[in-house]
This record gives sequence, structure tokens and C-alpha cells, in this order.
Amino acid sequence: MLGPSATPHPGYRRTARAAAAVLLCLAVGVFCWRTKLVAGADMGDFHLFYASADALGQGENPYDLHAVQARWQTVAPRLAPIDMPPLAAPPTVLLIAPLVHFTPEIASAIWLGLSVLGVLAIIACTLNLAGCEWTEPSGLTVAACILLLGPVQVGVLMGQASTLSIACLFISMALVERGRSILGGLALGLAIALKPQIGGLLVVYLLLQKQWRASAVGLILFGSITAIAVAWLGASGHPWLRSWIDNIHLLSSAGAVNSIDVGNATRDHLMQLQVILMPVFGQRRLADILAWLIAAGLAVVYLRIQIKTTEKLPASLSLPVLLGIGCLPIYHRYYDSAFLAMMLAWLVMQWRREKRFGVMWLALGLVPFLLPVGWPTNLVRKGYISIEAAQSTWWNALVVSAPALSFLLVVLIGLWTLGRYARSVGGAENVDNAFDAA
Repeated sequence: MLGPSATPHPGYRRTARAAAAVLLCLAVGVFCWRTKLVAGADMGDFHLFYASADALGQGENPYDLHAVQARWQTVAPRLAPIDMPPLAAPPTVLLIAPLVHFTPEIASAIWLGLSVLGVLAIIACTLNLAGCEWTEPSGLTVAACILLLGPVQVGVLMGQASTLSIACLFISMALVERGRSILGGLALGLAIALKPQIGGLLVVYLLLQKQWRASAVGLILFGSITAIAVAWLGASGHPWLRSWIDNIHLLSSAGAVNSIDVGNATRDHLMQLQVILMPVFGQRRLADILAWLIAAGLAVVYLRIQIKTTEKLPASLSLPVLLGIGCLPIYHRYYDSAFLAMMLAWLVMQWRREKRFGVMWLALGLVPFLLPVGWPTNLVRKGYISIEAAQSTWWNALVVSAPALSFLLVVLIGLWTLGRYARSVGGAENVDNAFDAA
């Protein structure tokens, strides 16, 4: 295998480019198949966003399930009914509102097109951070890997706002890295408005990097969108805040789709630490406390590395590690972890250098994210695993929790790799002390 400093033979480059192009073609096919781009994507989450925004536009409570169901039945009688209470944050509902001027079918097609453009933006920004071109074998391979990521695929399939939020996050980071703070801040504001728990963590990162202008612009835009949304909701005269909080509690109750309890049949879609801890300790409150303590400990290590290191750490590794730590104790699903694609830029950059910090381990850590969402449940549904085995303690503690375990593992590997890199570029003694203190 050629080392990073070796000059490849022209024939080798042509062969590598051809192989990478074939891989990309296969990845496009798999992406289209898993997202059902040809047959018609599910778009279930977007339908809920649309119905909620439409109810708001008609003066109804956008968080009242009965009002939302009634509006959806009126505007989309041929589509699948809505049976889940709305959870989208007010700024997200406001951003979706312009699409209710179209029929649900056309609005879904527009949102699907925006989601695909978002994926292309994620690919472009990742290549930009890696410093490679689309036509290079490494660029083609990175594009293929992003298309093969399960979180990216399910985000497009469900019409999730997280796909566009993460795309805006990538765009914001790429612009800030180029010194375009104002434009980067605008992209940041949209990222937060579309998915506050994801985009909000980028603000923390930018503040740590002393990117005051981009942070301020992003927060001002997000605050403005939120203020308009809240004013609109308040003008409706409905108890929207109480309804929204009730919906959150309802969907987090025992057995519901957002619950960490064993009774939740889709618990393998959830990625927070509580999913791992709940089968072990059996108490939700204890699982919550432990999850926050673990995340806090990792955050301390991360902050000390950032503060004690004399050189600026690459965003392609330090940002996804921070996002991962921030997401560990809070509710998030498989599609929200699509931001891990940024780590591919780090892998490419390190592969081209003599010191390949954590390349093999980080690459192995990302492999489980090539699997489709809910693969443990799918094994049971297809009869590969018996009902008796699926109800066992080991299955619920290890297999159903495997996606969350994979997420925790890649965050830990990323943090370890970040520490190793920090020691190599300066402040080695200080970084060692940071790990010792943690």
C-alpha cells in the first residue's frame, strides 16, 4: 500500500479513480433504494411538520393532535393519516409554513429535493474541509461513504428537518473556516431553527473558537425566527406551550416511540446514553443522572484539550466530537448522527500525512453507521431472531442498544484521537494533565 508521501504511478491513479467511481455509482444506487427516491420516500416526519404548520396557518393549535389530524384529512385525504402528536419546535414550524401554500404532494417533493441538495452540500463541505476534489479517488470515496451512511439515508427517507439542519451546520462551518463570518452566521441561525439541539451545539464550538461575529449573527437570526414564531402562536389564542410540553411527555412515556424503556419497539432508533443504561439499571431517573454525569466528564476533557492546546485543532474532528458529547445525554435519533460524516474529512487529511492519528480506529468506529436504521428490530421482524431471544436481557442490553453503543464508541475514539493530535502539535504536557485530571 502506498504511503502518504509516496508518488503513485499514473496507472495506479487511473485504477484507483475507476474503482472509486464504481463505488460511488453503487452508493448512489443504494442511496436511491434505501431512501425510496424512485418509488416515493416515506416523508412521514415532513407530513407531520406540514400538517402542524397548516393548522397554525388556519388559526388552530399546531400542537393539538386532533386539530392537526383534521387539517391533514382535509388537505391530504389520499395520504396516510397522522397518528403522532407534533413535536417540531416553533421556529421549525415557522420555516415549514411557506410550503403549506402548495399541496402536500408538491410540498413533499420540494422538501425531498431540498433534502437531496442538503446531502450534496454535506458532501461538498466535507470535501472542502478535507482539501480534496470531487475527481480525486479520495473525493469519490468520501462522497460514496456519505451516501452509504444510514443516518443520512433515513433522514431523507423520513423527510426529517435534521438533514437540512446538518447541511446548514456544514455550510456554516465551511464558510467560517474561509473567513465568511456573516454568511456562516446566517447558515448557523437556520441550522439552529431547523434543529435546535443540533445547531445549538455549533454555537458552543464557535464561541470556543472566539468566532464572535458568526455566533452573534446566528443567535440573532435564530432569536428573530423564534420571536416571530412565538408571536404567531400567541396570537392564535391557544395553549400551545402546554400542548407542546404534553406531547413531549406523552411520546417519552413508557412504551412510546421516544421512550428509553424496553417496551419501546423502536428503541434501537434512539442514540442517547440512557438507551444503554436503562436495561442495566432499570431506573429512568438513575439512567438520566448517569448519562449527564458521563457527558459532563467527557465535556470537561474536551474543554481542557481545547483550552490547553496551543494550536487550533481541526474542525473536521473537534466539531463532531463536541456535537457527539453534547448529544449523548439528550434525546436524539439515528438520523441526527449524520454530522459524523464530517469525520471523513479528518480521515482523508490524516491519510495523506505521515502521522495517521486514529485513522484505523475512527474508520472502524464509523462502520456500524453503514447499517440501516433499526436493524436489530428488522432482524426480529424478518424472522431471523426468535421472539423469545428478542425478549431476553442480553438482546435488549447489547443488541438493541448497539446503535447507541456505536455512537458512544465513535465519540470516545474521536476524543482520544483529538487528544493524541493535540499532544503532537503543542501543549503536550498540558493535554496529558487534562486526561489525568479527567
